[in-house]
Amino acid sequence: MKYFLNRLEPKLNESIMSFIYRTTLANYQNFNTIFDDLSSIVFVYNCNYLDKDAYWYDQFSKVVTLLRRECDDLLLNKFDEYFSQDLLFGINHDRICYLKKHTKYCPECLNEDFYHRLYWDVSFVTVCTEHKIRLLETCPRCSKKIRLARLMQNQCTCGYIYESAILPKTNLTDNEVQAQNILQGLLLNQKNHCSIKNGTKLDKKEYLRLFFLFCHLIDNVKVGNVYQEEGTIQKFNIGMKNKEPKNIEMMSLVTTFVHLLITNPEEYLSNVINEINNQASFKKETRKLKMRSFNLIKTHEKGQLYNTIYTDYLIHLKDKYVNTLKNVEIKPEEKEYLTLEEVTKVYKIPLRRIKFLIDKGRLKLIKTNTSTGQVRLIEKSSIVTYLNSLKYEINKIDTSKLLGLQPERVIDMVERGILKAIHGPKTDGFWSWIFDEREVEKLLRKSLKNAQLIESPTEDMIHFHKANFLLRHLEVDTIDLFIRIVKGDFTAFVIKKKSNFSDVYLSKAEIENLKKQFEETRIAEKGYTLKEFGVLFNTDARKVKSWVVSGKIKSINQMKNPNGTTTYFIQKEYVENLVRIFREYPSHNLKKQLEELYRERNI
Repeated sequence: MKYFLNRLEPKLNESIMSFIYRTTLANYQNFNTIFDDLSSIVFVYNCNYLDKDAYWYDQFSKVVTLLRRECDDLLLNKFDEYFSQDLLFGINHDRICYLKKHTKYCPECLNEDFYHRLYWDVSFVTVCTEHKIRLLETCPRCSKKIRLARLMQNQCTCGYIYESAILPKTNLTDNEVQAQNILQGLLLNQKNHCSIKNGTKLDKKEYLRLFFLFCHLIDNVKVGNVYQEEGTIQKFNIGMKNKEPKNIEMMSLVTTFVHLLITNPEEYLSNVINEINNQASFKKETRKLKMRSFNLIKTHEKGQLYNTIYTDYLIHLKDKYVNTLKNVEIKPEEKEYLTLEEVTKVYKIPLRRIKFLIDKGRLKLIKTNTSTGQVRLIEKSSIVTYLNSLKYEINKIDTSKLLGLQPERVIDMVERGILKAIHGPKTDGFWSWIFDEREVEKLLRKSLKNAQLIESPTEDMIHFHKANFLLRHLEVDTIDLFIRIVKGDFTAFVIKKKSNFSDVYLSKAEIENLKKQFEETRIAEKGYTLKEFGVLFNTDARKVKSWVVSGKIKSINQMKNPNGTTTYFIQKEYVENLVRIFREYPSHNLKKQLEELYRERNI
């Protein structure tokens, strides 16, 4: 072979095969014949990546020497230092990162200057950033993959002219365009760095290192579980681990998502980690390999942001025992969900007490069923709420002192639904009554909000407890009286600088009126008591009771008391009838007259 006489200069970002093709034309030679017996190779391979182990390497290298110039910048090999740092995928990086048997192109670029751009053969390059269109990887007419040798001849086997392609307007997303601008800008040395969300700047080598690590992390991950993007792609396919087509749509999605993970990891990184840790999605060994890759990411010189997000993810993890994970150093105090043992150790709460608080709903237990068993964790916020409430918890005696009522009345208020207990024998079975001091004070303020402040009580006022005593026989207990004060049925007075019912006074007149109303109602419904009957007729109540028991007085009502005794009432009509009879027999000795009346009339 002879050197080419007409020497050309490579064009911007031109590939070696494009340069050889243009040089052969300039020297009036046949592109196929210069490769001798390897002419078929150029129609199968792009040959823009030189693999020393390839059988055609020596023959191709001889052709390159005919160009009489250094051609390293025209080869994909120049990107190896950024892509070949780890054999993460179990296969050579060049099979992942470069196109070797077909190519893609921008028809607008070909129309402007017909030559093949080297970076078109980088798998992750999917968009022409100058013309804002997605690159073509198949013939618009026959849909065959585009061979580089065919592209340089500008004609598909079906006869279609490649540069004549008119692409429909592609709706590129902002994220897709931004990802391609950064990736291509760094690859082609048009940009010096890429900034991530926390302000950290990544140079070309750092960005592409993280890019490749993240590619391994998301490979074979379900798209819908980590990235809500409309489309038909089910799983990311980078290392050929699934049957999804590894086409330009796939690689565009991969590039876009990986760029987002690098620059804005707060939005999606937790989703990816969670999916990787999902035992139903990946086998144990696969999870280990992926977490090994992620460990390289978060321990990267500029991986502080990723480590922070991972730590936050672990802190909020509620379906795994974080302390069992490898390479994890999270203190129990930092976690949002803790084991029962951690709660005991950190907050000094006995295990028996913890179980009781869980049973009573004071502590929130999160249960998650996994393939290895059930995970039981306690929500930290419920622990904090419980501990904060402890300083406000008071027992029955303190509550009664705060209200100024007897302890028994406090329980009555609970049973009547006026006061809520945190714990108690009749609420949740707890041996002691426990109340929230804030709720008790709130109830006290509500009950006395309309009370009038006084310096000291006057003669027309009666103390709350005394009024309560006077009304008890009328079936108006302490709680009834309390409710009437809250409703405003009584005018309440409170001594200044006092705040509970031990210093509350009521109007005597209002109490007497209420007493009278109850007596009138009771007489109308049940009748007179034996004592009232005796007073009315100047007769001893015991004598009246003997008449009732002996049956001499028949018009009676009876009421069984809780203690087993019986209270008797003489009906109102009967008493009024007696009064009319006594008017016919005026006498100073009413008692004797009444006895004669009973003997004569047996009434």
